[in-house]
Amino acid sequence: MDPRGPRLTGGGYGVMIIAGVMGIVGAGVTYATLHRFKVDQRFANEGQTITGTLLSTSAARHGHSVRYEFRINGQAYQGAGNVSKARSWTKARKSKEIEISYLASDPVINRPADETNLPLLIGLAPPAFLALMVFLLLSQLRRDFVLATTGRLTNGIVIGVRAGSKSSTWVYFDFLNDQGVVTRGKSSIPSWKAVLGSSLEVLYLPDNPERNSLRQSMYWHT
Repeated sequence: MDPRGPRLTGGGYGVMIIAGVMGIVGAGVTYATLHRFKVDQRFANEGQTITGTLLSTSAARHGHSVRYEFRINGQAYQGAGNVSKARSWTKARKSKEIEISYLASDPVINRPADETNLPLLIGLAPPAFLALMVFLLLSQLRRDFVLATTGRLTNGIVIGVRAGSKSSTWVYFDFLNDQGVVTRGKSSIPSWKAVLGSSLEVLYLPDNPERNSLRQSMYWHT
């Protein structure tokens, strides 16, 4: 192995970039979700309802987007939101009036009265998914790094090939570990490199041969 230590492959750098971008996006989504939960809680604690004037409407994916204006103690406030209930939308369109919820301590924060709170599970699902994806990507990088630094190098024989994507395929291989036992593994490699019966370099952990990978499919050079 290279005495300089393992180095990231092109694919490894790609995974690092993807994980970084997903981490940044996940942090932004998490912040936005927590902020929405906080605002919803404030509406539950101090929300007030008032009738405002409908200024404009437009079709939205779910319901109708609206802009409106209302007054409190002579002070005018404007806002925008989404009306999803057909009955509320029909009433507002005909009367040019709309029910609005606002925070008594800060009327600038307002929304249509029919706008519901963000459900807990729906709000947490996107950041949880992004966090899981980042965890899986970093886990694979760490797994390959451990193999690259402490794994034992041997040769394996390709005993099976299963179609994957257009450019890669899953390869099943057998190799003899240092205990003289045949161990099976699988890795994804470029399709043109997958040939039944061919010999490929394998890295495995001596104390746990089940943790193995084809050298050419790893995210670290050794």
